[in-house]
Amino acid sequence: MQAILDRQRFDGAFGLWSANAEAELWLTPFAVEALLRARAAGATLPEAAVNDALRFLDDAVGDTGETTPEERAAQAYRLHALAMAGRVRLGAARRMMESAGDMPTPLSLAQLGAVFARGGDRARAEQAFNAALSRLGRRWWSFDYGTAQRDALAVATLLKESGLLVDRLAALMGVLPGQNFTPETTSTQEQGWAVLAAARLGQGMRPIEASLDGVALPSAPVVVAPLTAPARLSNLGAATIWQMTATTGIPREALPAARQGLTIRRQFLALDGSALNLDQLRAGDGFVLLLEARADAEERYQVLVQQGLPAGWEITGRFGAGEVSGLPWLGQLTAIDSQPALDDRFAAAVTLEGENRVARIAVRLRAVTSGNFELPGAELREMYRPGLFARQAAARITILP
Repeated sequence: MQAILDRQRFDGAFGLWSANAEAELWLTPFAVEALLRARAAGATLPEAAVNDALRFLDDAVGDTGETTPEERAAQAYRLHALAMAGRVRLGAARRMMESAGDMPTPLSLAQLGAVFARGGDRARAEQAFNAALSRLGRRWWSFDYGTAQRDALAVATLLKESGLLVDRLAALMGVLPGQNFTPETTSTQEQGWAVLAAARLGQGMRPIEASLDGVALPSAPVVVAPLTAPARLSNLGAATIWQMTATTGIPREALPAARQGLTIRRQFLALDGSALNLDQLRAGDGFVLLLEARADAEERYQVLVQQGLPAGWEITGRFGAGEVSGLPWLGQLTAIDSQPALDDRFAAAVTLEGENRVARIAVRLRAVTSGNFELPGAELREMYRPGLFARQAAARITILP
């Protein structure tokens, strides 16, 4: 929760990367919902921060014109977050429901349904939820970081919490979470809502009656059992049970080079701008890594650029946008949205959009320990669409004494 609160601005809204960033229309109520759910689960939060956030949402409800899809999506979320805090604005929700066909996403409709359910307007709540369920096949939209899978999970969660349309919820649960739902292919939005959906949809379910390799498992709605080898799970009850297997470990070999929709290139350069032979580096030598991230299309991408550091390297300087004093040969560098201070890798978040779909980023490094080390490949990934990525192959380097 502290990471969220650290991004709260002076006016109660939230910025994407820091409290100094612009107020985020959609992410602000998203952050408020996260805080309210955490508080309901027992987390201790500063009341002043929560009240400031709710005050911002309350003021924004009356200021929006709701003339664009972005404004309507943000307004629906504001009303939902306020309703979760006990501040149900039925009048504003009913006005939006009069133009239900203009609501941009299934999630925004389900949020209106949740508002009506909390306000006791069952008829409109069911109308909104039915509209959301009939439009689950949405496309990616960068404004709300949303996909069809994310919205299906969110609609199911809000519908379960409302207690309405039990039959339709059961049908939706039968197809969740969707095909190919894995950590490698899902966004943080999809993963977060999947966890919440699992917790909510599992409430009130019958205890599982099952055995693993002939040994009865504990009777509970959710059972976790470690596997060290292939095993046989047997359902001993009459009810259907859902099974999920998670595998964790360290790969034996580095992943091969691959790309989809994005390209990553890198150059290692001496401090005078000349090309660098990494196998001739000596402990104490300084040099520069220049990374170029490129998108195939002109749409908007929010990407994370990463370069893992060999154990014998360290970062000695990070550069901002524009020209770097003393290093004119680097040319113009791209503005970076966020640059965390990590010591095992260099990472930077940047936005590629339209004609500016190429980013040039540089970092100053130094070889510090002699030896032979693995050099990870540079990586580029769309943070909210993991299927768009670029990855280089790993290599080996030598640092001389």
